[in-house]
Amino acid sequence: MAAGVGTRLKPLTDSIPKPMVPIGNRPVMEHLVRHLARFGFNEQIANLWYLPQKIQDHFENGSAFGVHLEYSPERKLQGTAGGVRQAQNFLATDTFLVTSGDGLTDLDLESFLRFHRAKGALASIALFPVADPSPFGVALLDSDEKIVGFQEKPAPHEAQSNLVNTGIYLFEPEIFSLIPREGTYDFGRELFPKLVELDAPFFGYQMEGYWSDVGSIEAYRESCLDAVTGKIQLPLAATRIEPEIMIQGQVEIHPSSQIHGPVLLGAGTKIEEGANLVGPLSVGPGSIIKQGAQLEGCVLWEKVIIGEGATCQEAIVGSGVEIPRNAEIGQGEVIVAKEEAVCDCCG
Repeated sequence: MAAGVGTRLKPLTDSIPKPMVPIGNRPVMEHLVRHLARFGFNEQIANLWYLPQKIQDHFENGSAFGVHLEYSPERKLQGTAGGVRQAQNFLATDTFLVTSGDGLTDLDLESFLRFHRAKGALASIALFPVADPSPFGVALLDSDEKIVGFQEKPAPHEAQSNLVNTGIYLFEPEIFSLIPREGTYDFGRELFPKLVELDAPFFGYQMEGYWSDVGSIEAYRESCLDAVTGKIQLPLAATRIEPEIMIQGQVEIHPSSQIHGPVLLGAGTKIEEGANLVGPLSVGPGSIIKQGAQLEGCVLWEKVIIGEGATCQEAIVGSGVEIPRNAEIGQGEVIVAKEEAVCDCCG
């Protein structure tokens, strides 16, 4: 599912769709496509709506990523289940997986599929335990792991479960008989409550490992830094030149600069005299950290320039931005160019 606007990630998504925001200097959707392929999900289809050409230009037919990828453009948004319904001809021959194109996970899909089939499920949801379920939809399970109800964004003291919906589903083709043929239709608001009401074979798989919905600015920054720290293992095509410094190609690092990892440096990065980098930190390709500049806990996209003596702490800086000399960029700030050019890693 790759049709959404990514409103909560604005202004980062003003010029690229949410599935194309970079994590480890690769689009988040690329990590997903490769992850699915590792588990044999090689036939893939993406529904598109917002800035669809950015996705198609990057992935083309999917062959460069080890998959066959088709597209299902929507003329208007039809809801999550409606978008899947549009791809019915592609999906309706066997058990199929649905997942958000902007989710980041290392979910063991083989175990999830075994669970689904062992339960004889019509539908299964991968559920992830969280400390605070209030921003999410929570699933309620019986002793057989059957889903018996939901709570939508419950207050912490009212939550009856900490297992949240990850947006990763397995379905049998018969599910299409329960989705109206026309109109907007949503998994969470309509189909899933209907499955509970019908007492259908509908189960929740309690996953282990890593999952992030990359659903907010802070969640996005944290996900980028999780890739740098190794909290999630991603194929970053990087070489370690020191235990906590990874590079994705040729870089220039002045001997008087200080780098305290973990740090990921994209190809063509230049670190000038007296610069001070404190990880975790993700720096996009072609970026320049000028003399005496200081970075800590930041995510930089492609071709960012941090001016002499500038400081940037726990912020996100979009492609092509130049931070002025001696400027101070504080925690939580997001800086994008007025007419931001899309970075090479995002198509």
